[in-house]
Amino acid sequence: MEYYKKTQYGNVIIGICLLSGGFIYSFDGPSEEFLYAFFILMAVVCVLGWLTITIDKTQLKIKMGLGIFGRKVPLNEIKEVKVTRIPWWMGSGVRYRFGRIMYSVQGFKAVEIIQKDDKKIILGTAEPDLLKQKIDSAKSLFS
Repeated sequence: MEYYKKTQYGNVIIGICLLSGGFIYSFDGPSEEFLYAFFILMAVVCVLGWLTITIDKTQLKIKMGLGIFGRKVPLNEIKEVKVTRIPWWMGSGVRYRFGRIMYSVQGFKAVEIIQKDDKKIILGTAEPDLLKQKIDSAKSLFS
């Protein structure tokens, strides 16, 4: 049973890939090079185009795109949850910087999850207050 599930689409990433495909097509037409470029751009969309965050009775699941990048965090391993902002220079996608891993597809709002072993995960979300509330309540309900 899922307690919370939210998918956020990376409109900027998807838009850039589609515009790039159209731009390449306008120069080259339906050529072999266009098909290679189109395949690469669609692979980028499938890997980084959306972020799904799910909370169930035992864990927080993070899945980027089709799931190549993702993570499962047991609820009993979460020490603290904070609402934060992502600096503009960190961009979007999957990033590992300053001892933290970040999953984001769009925007600057985020939730920082600090695990008991002091590992930090930053999740970009349009609803940081709601996500923090859901994680906190799931920890108390299911632990």
